Amino acid sequence: MKLTPHPSARATCKIPRHRAILPLVIFWLFAITSACEISTTAEGIVTDSTTGLPIANAHVTQLAIHKKTEQVVCEGYTDSTGSFSITAGLSGFGPRKTRLLVVIQKDGYEVFSTRNEYQKIEAKLVPK
Repeated sequence: MKLTPHPSARATCKIPRHRAILPLVIFWLFAITSACEISTTAEGIVTDSTTGLPIANAHVTQLAIHKKTEQVVCEGYTDSTGSFSITAGLSGFGPRKTRLLVVIQKDGYEVFSTRNEYQKIEAKLVPK
């Protein structure tokens, strides 16, 4: 004997389409915004702290620091006037939780480092 439920006893659960799609939309918005790329620029001038003269060919590196992970974002060198401007995209890190550190190195000088606060950096390197 085969038992079949009475048609009025069947439970039907219909989720409106807009409610079924909402979690998917929220997921994709989160995925897109968390993987966004932001542009980071570091610019400034590098001089000798004793003489005040510009330092050419100093190596400038910008690091992204997120928790205990460091990633080189961009790097370059100062020109003959001691000026530099390095720009790169930063992806994979959330901008609120990422610190940007600018490190400047030149033989014969102490290493200079500062946070990138998106203002012109005036680095005065101290001779060794």
